[in-house]
Amino acid sequence: MLPFLNIAPLPQLMAERYFYLPSVALLFGISSLLLFFKQKKILIAAVIIILLSLTWWQNSFWQNDFTLMGRGAQLNPQSSQALNNLGTWYFNLQQYNDAHKYFLASVKADPESHRAWVNLGVLYSSTGNYNQSLFALQQALRLTPGNYNAYEKLGITYMRMNETEKAEEALLTSIRLEPRYYRSYATLGSLYGNEGRYDLALQYLEKSIELNPTYAESYYNLGILYDNLGQPAKAQEYYRKAYALEPKPYYQERIR
Repeated sequence: MLPFLNIAPLPQLMAERYFYLPSVALLFGISSLLLFFKQKKILIAAVIIILLSLTWWQNSFWQNDFTLMGRGAQLNPQSSQALNNLGTWYFNLQQYNDAHKYFLASVKADPESHRAWVNLGVLYSSTGNYNQSLFALQQALRLTPGNYNAYEKLGITYMRMNETEKAEEALLTSIRLEPRYYRSYATLGSLYGNEGRYDLALQYLEKSIELNPTYAESYYNLGILYDNLGQPAKAQEYYRKAYALEPKPYYQERIR
């Protein structure tokens, strides 16, 4: 049996470009002052000290993703995007209660945010709350009917519910909407592998690698597929490729 692929939320980092326009205005004002200020050297020195201080202060929020995301939420506590980013951070730490709090807050801050609904659906799917996952993902699709990512996540939720036909339909829809989205091929390959339809599993997993040669999970699932086909040497080749791309412990466990 092939394992389910990892399912992850969609981060959207706060962009520093929102600081650029005020910075341009500040520099323009300083330039204007220099035209009228007689002791230009003193002013220039003062400006340099101020700008260096601002740079040091700003960089303190870029220590890591968490401080950056926390800063975004602090500056705008009603920002759906900032709340979504914090939820993503906690999700990746497997702190699902905190992730749930921030994803819910993100949806409440902006009920029209399809990204927040997808991430809430991902969280519910990962914690076994499948009906809630379906509701959240269907909300995302109501807002963005062509959201191929939401269809792929919907397919994973249906897989976990053992709703094979619905999962296949959702994944094929995702591929139809975006033929180059490698994750949908990988997930569909996993579905076919679990169903014992190895020819189709091989076809879709190889297509996923063709579209994204650095996606380690597809190599890992190909390894499991070849183990199921009784080709251990071939399986080891793919386990090693997966581990070389991303040294996850459960990849290493398969290597002999």
